[in-house]
Amino acid sequence: MSRLQNLTVSTNHALKSGTFAPDAFRDDLARSGLSDALAAARETLTWRFTAQIEEKHRTEQHISVGEFLVACWTARLMCGEGSGVL
Repeated sequence: MSRLQNLTVSTNHALKSGTFAPDAFRDDLARSGLSDALAAARETLTWRFTAQIEEKHRTEQHISVGEFLVACWTARLMCGEGSGVL
């Protein structure tokens, strides 16, 4: 954990001072031995966020389909088309 903290502190300092060098960061990350662990963490977080977004989208899509059906039914009633049964 201290290796990650050291890498974070030095990167933050370089960013604030305008001296950040991507190649140096890659080298420091490689030397820290954290590349694989951070890549696995990123993959896990990406999977979790994607699943949450898909669930939210599926729920919103279902609601909008229901609202669409109600709007169609209401329009048919207002236009006097049949009994309003879809």
